Amino acid sequence: MSFMLGLVLISRRVRDLLFVVTGFTIGHSLTLALAVTGILRPHAEFIDALVAFTIAMIGAENLGDSTHKPFVVALGMGGIMFALLIAQYLGAPVILPALLLIGAGIFGANYLMLTGHMRDAGRVRLVMTLVFGLIHGFGFASNLLDMRLPNDRLTELLLGFNLGVEVAQVIVVMSAVLLAYILVKVKLAMPRPIFTDIAASFLVAEGLVWFLSRTIVLS
Repeated sequence: MSFMLGLVLISRRVRDLLFVVTGFTIGHSLTLALAVTGILRPHAEFIDALVAFTIAMIGAENLGDSTHKPFVVALGMGGIMFALLIAQYLGAPVILPALLLIGAGIFGANYLMLTGHMRDAGRVRLVMTLVFGLIHGFGFASNLLDMRLPNDRLTELLLGFNLGVEVAQVIVVMSAVLLAYILVKVKLAMPRPIFTDIAASFLVAEGLVWFLSRTIVLS
């Protein structure tokens, strides 16, 4: 839900929102099917950490966009991955592979820099949310796999689960848009930049706390 709310924040037009939701839907539908059918089975702990990373990233993108300081935000996100890499090298209990930390840091920093300097980043966000949707799809699959689904009803249950996820996404997105519209109409809404900064900061904090709790294992 946090990731979807982040998409609502970053989308200034209905067209942009359609782009990002479409990308997310395609991505998670694909990997959900691949994981549940047994074609791909990534490490569940790695996926949990990457899902948290996507939440922090969508919050960071909002911050970079609203503050017009994408370089600072990108440097911060990349720096966190680099710091974890150094900590792992020094013997800290960081469970994510070094290549994954390097890849996440490079991808995150470059993406934030790219969108931060684009006048219209809607189409690029379609690709980004598709990539992030791939990660979330594996996360959804772990829940289904825990249920030990019967093989003879796998297709039926997979379609039903996908439909349920899509309905939930639509409800979250439309509720957020409707609430924002009502607050503006009754003149209770705070200025968009202030609200975006507060909400985006919360997403970054939530994502990073979740990410670090899945990345650093304390005995």
